[in-house]
Amino acid sequence: MLRDEAAKYGELLKEREDLNLKAELLGREKAQALAEAARLAAENAALSSGAEQKEGGLLAAKDEVNKNLTQKIKSLGETLSAERGRNAGLLKIAEDEKNNILLELKSREAETAAVRDRQRSVEKELADMAEKRRLADAQLSNAVVNLRDRDNAIEMLNGRLASLERELENHRKISARAQAAAAEFSALAEKSENEQIANSKTAGDA
Repeated sequence: MLRDEAAKYGELLKEREDLNLKAELLGREKAQALAEAARLAAENAALSSGAEQKEGGLLAAKDEVNKNLTQKIKSLGETLSAERGRNAGLLKIAEDEKNNILLELKSREAETAAVRDRQRSVEKELADMAEKRRLADAQLSNAVVNLRDRDNAIEMLNGRLASLERELENHRKISARAQAAAAEFSALAEKSENEQIANSKTAGDA
């Protein structure tokens, strides 16, 4: 779009140059017409002074020539004024196009600056997110290590608990055997004591 507008602006400038050349050409034609009028006026004056008998016809011819030249000069002047006015209008159009292009460029520059600001903001957000992710990964790694340590500690505690349970079971078995032996010993002692009492009674009766 900007290239098309720039090309259009260049075309307007080229047309302006062409109009300037045309205006200069019209100016030269006007000057030539004025010179021709002056020459004819001088020639008419010479003829008037040299042949008074032809004065009336020459004056009429002079008036006709002057009239035609005046009309031609007027027409050339009007054409030149019109070309200048048209040239001024084209110049204004070219200036307006130039201003529009400059405004469009400023708008594009503002949009580009806004996009760059947004890009920097997004890049900063991405960097912050990457840093947060890195910290989260580190925390997760630490949590995994801590969890493994706890699992190892729990496994060790379970091993110690199993060992204590085995020791407790052994103590229970030993205690049961000791209680059984004590009961057996108590029964034997009571039996022996009863036998001694019985023997004592038997000896006393004898």
